[in-house]
Amino acid sequence: MRPPTLGSSQAETEPKELEPETESPIPVIGQVEYNSEGDEVVDTSNLRSLQWQNFQKIKVTMGGKTQYKARCLYCNKKLCAESKSGTTHLKDHSNSCLKKKMVDSKQTFLTPSVMMGAGKSSTLQAYAFNPDHARKQLAHMIIMHEYPLSIVEHLGFKRFCYALQPLFHVVCRNTIKKDILMIYEVERMKTMRLLERNQSRVSFTTDMWTASNQKRGFMVITAHWIDDSWKLQSRIIR
Repeated sequence: MRPPTLGSSQAETEPKELEPETESPIPVIGQVEYNSEGDEVVDTSNLRSLQWQNFQKIKVTMGGKTQYKARCLYCNKKLCAESKSGTTHLKDHSNSCLKKKMVDSKQTFLTPSVMMGAGKSSTLQAYAFNPDHARKQLAHMIIMHEYPLSIVEHLGFKRFCYALQPLFHVVCRNTIKKDILMIYEVERMKTMRLLERNQSRVSFTTDMWTASNQKRGFMVITAHWIDDSWKLQSRIIR
């Protein structure tokens, strides 16, 4: 390059290097997504119904005619997904789908734990539905509050249990009676082991009453003793 001369009106400058132009991302139009069964998947992001969380909208061709179907994500059943059909039938299927219920029953949730006594703060803990544990707690509830065994046959109680957990099967009166007697035997054996290890004296008290609804007399025998920590212990023996 020549240096600028004195008579020139404007000094010549070096030409700037041109930066390579960055290509703007061009959206790819016409990409089609297919599921494992080879059906064309339709985008449901613009659909407002919450029922589409459990379904996949697909486009199928049957007899040369294209139709929209809703495939259940749990049992793969295909339902009508035309706009005129609505989503009520999708909701009904979600509530009755057995495979979905099995998945939901094994799912773990964070729920506030129930603390015994007033003024106790609740804490979050993991929860998964266990029908055996729920049935055992039902028996403990009847024992604790002295509810009649017939409560398990009350229609209102059954509806309440179904609203809380549809998978929980409310047992009959005879079955819950067997569960209560089993709990009694377990607790009685625990009490006997405590009495065998006890070094202090044991006092027994009796209490008698008459049931107003059955006109029958009852008697309970309770054992009282002081344990090694100098705390009064009381257990029903019979």
